[in-house]
Amino acid sequence: MEGDAENLLIPTIAEIIGRPLAKHGVSIVNVGSTAFLRYSRIFQRENLDEFMGMPVAIITDCDIKPNRYYEDNGKDVPDSEYLEQIKRAIVKKQDAYTGRPVKTFVSPYWTLEYVIALSDFKKEFYRAVLQAGKIKNSNQIGLTEAKEDEINKDVETKFKEWRDGKFSDEKIAFEIYNNFIIGKEISKAIIAQCFAKILSEYFDREDIAKKLLGDDKFGYIIDAINYATSENVNKAENADD
Repeated sequence: MEGDAENLLIPTIAEIIGRPLAKHGVSIVNVGSTAFLRYSRIFQRENLDEFMGMPVAIITDCDIKPNRYYEDNGKDVPDSEYLEQIKRAIVKKQDAYTGRPVKTFVSPYWTLEYVIALSDFKKEFYRAVLQAGKIKNSNQIGLTEAKEDEINKDVETKFKEWRDGKFSDEKIAFEIYNNFIIGKEISKAIIAQCFAKILSEYFDREDIAKKLLGDDKFGYIIDAINYATSENVNKAENADD
């Protein structure tokens, strides 16, 4: 995977959906960039006698910005249609890195954070963003009860404002990701830690697992976890299947 956020968050999601990585002998390699090719080639073999059967999942962002990004920043909107750009980006990355036993799982929108901000967990994620912002500007490791209360009120106030303003899911996601996370330079790693903590402390583990599994925005993450924790890949199996 390409960043700290995935590195911190995916083990929590895997645990919640009943596919704990450690139990399945899965290790996470944080590449820290999108330079996956050199790593994927390590596991791919033309000679089947040298074939390594363990499944390898690459998780990466599609990195296609929504049109709103260009409009808000006074830039020319790309000529091609937004969803077509995403499809091409996903196929390009899958073609570049996939080859048995390696499979590539690409975010369906801009980045992991933008995808979560689009999901049914957008309110919990926004709370994590505000928590991370408070931690960034504090000389204390944790948050006081007063700060937590302040954050919870801010979340409710902002979501009421967005609902009253009839903001679409896409506009809310853009506000959270572009205007808060990027605009205020809030650490994605700290946000991921805060969001993972919120998920892990959810009072009904069965309910949150059902919500994660039923949310199509998390589909690529769930698919990657399921693949990485599956049985060994057969030599005859094509990783593109």
